Amino acid sequence: MKFKITGRMHYYSKWAVCYVDQQIAEYYRALVPKAFYIQPQRYPAHVTVVRFGMENPVHKEEFWNKHQDEQVEIEYENIVETDGVYFWLSAWSPRIAEIRSELGLEEQRDHFKGYHITVGNVKHRI
Repeated sequence: MKFKITGRMHYYSKWAVCYVDQQIAEYYRALVPKAFYIQPQRYPAHVTVVRFGMENPVHKEEFWNKHQDEQVEIEYENIVETDGVYFWLSAWSPRIAEIRSELGLEEQRDHFKGYHITVGNVKHRI
């Protein structure tokens, strides 16, 4: 099942994120069986829009910070996914895709088919 939420855009020097309600991550993390010993994500709940060093550089830097504090609609699916280390909720946002395109980037981050909201990880067990 998909749910609609609203996030808030925020830019850093080499990172752009759309912050979402932290309680979403906390709720879904609590649903993961305790045997996984999942720990909270390092940063407040968000959808990463741009992360330098992990993808191609921004080509149109004049648009950086343009959407600071903009409210962005996001859809997410209520199924916690994992790769064995990270746990996340798949997310989608046409507006985030537009913001990335405006910066001269592909609509989706490299090797991702959509976006995601990290709910936790088990990196401490590796």
